[in-house]
Amino acid sequence: MKAWKLRCLACGRESDPDARICRCACGGVLDIEMVPSPNFRDSLRKEESLWRYRASIPVDDESEIVTLGEGLTPLIEVEVDGNTLLFKLEYRAPTSSFKDRGASVLLTRLKEMKIHEILEDSSGNAGCSIAAYAAAVGIRCRVLVPEEVTPEKAVQITSYGAILERVGGSREEVAAEALRRSSETFYASHSWQPFFLQGTKTFAYEIFEQADPLPEAIFFPVGNGSLLLGAFKGFSELLTLGLVEKIPRLIAVQAASHDPVYARLAGKDPAREERRRTIAKGIAVREPVRLEQIVEAIRVTGGTAVAVMDDEIRDAQRVLARHGLLVEPTSAAVLAGYRVWERTHGGEELKVLFPLTGSGVKDLASFEELDRRG
Repeated sequence: MKAWKLRCLACGRESDPDARICRCACGGVLDIEMVPSPNFRDSLRKEESLWRYRASIPVDDESEIVTLGEGLTPLIEVEVDGNTLLFKLEYRAPTSSFKDRGASVLLTRLKEMKIHEILEDSSGNAGCSIAAYAAAVGIRCRVLVPEEVTPEKAVQITSYGAILERVGGSREEVAAEALRRSSETFYASHSWQPFFLQGTKTFAYEIFEQADPLPEAIFFPVGNGSLLLGAFKGFSELLTLGLVEKIPRLIAVQAASHDPVYARLAGKDPAREERRRTIAKGIAVREPVRLEQIVEAIRVTGGTAVAVMDDEIRDAQRVLARHGLLVEPTSAAVLAGYRVWERTHGGEELKVLFPLTGSGVKDLASFEELDRRG
């Protein structure tokens, strides 16, 4: 008897936990229901990875765990704009992005299921992570990416032995092509597969151990929302166990050209100018598959969403670099979002935290652009 269930968020139907599917028969997204370990503190392990929280991760066969040492990223204080801010350095992961959390747990599950070949679509970072962990376990991997994927991420993906395939069109068209092929190859999507969120939820566990007191608000760069949703799951489990009194406000930061979460919460129509692009490629998502789940998590925690312009992201990226934090534009968006939020919430002093989700070495051209602009 498994200690977890696979249930559709749209129709409520329970699926066979061993079914090789990426979504419910009704087309809805799947989620994992499980009771968190009641002995959270006592069950913590000494491993130098997110598998420190093994008792809270729904993996049946411990011998199948796939790890490259992901998780347990540093939490540091930096004074920016006269404020002392908390930054969690998620780019210190094995492939230099937070996506390694989800990839470790998802590939562990796929190894349990004896899957030998997978397909993923990504703007870059998730593809790097899935390719790396697939290589670690000997699973063949193909990654579909937009044509404008950064050269650094493209090289990283192929270096792991994965097949890189560029697909023309928008990020949504890349995802649609992967979903179309899901009947042929197992679709190890970081957006659709619920086990990915079982990895990203460990972000919340680490903050619980590292930050005292907890931050009152956390700003996330949100495209498909896997880190925000994972954090919500982790904090919700800690709340259920009585280990925290409340969940921090979850605040989504989106590019103004790709703002479905912001638009939904603000009661507006999302940006639809197809020719508009953003330098924050990791959040260039107009149709997140878990949109309703993201919006609900934000509402439950009393959070909100903000939309930022590329110039604001560039300025935040420059400021972070000048503080020794070299991050890609998607990561810098959180500081840009905080600055926008501060202008509209003047006088409300909160302890805030920012995950820096991806390394700047993955998009070096963005720094050349900063230099050109002075």
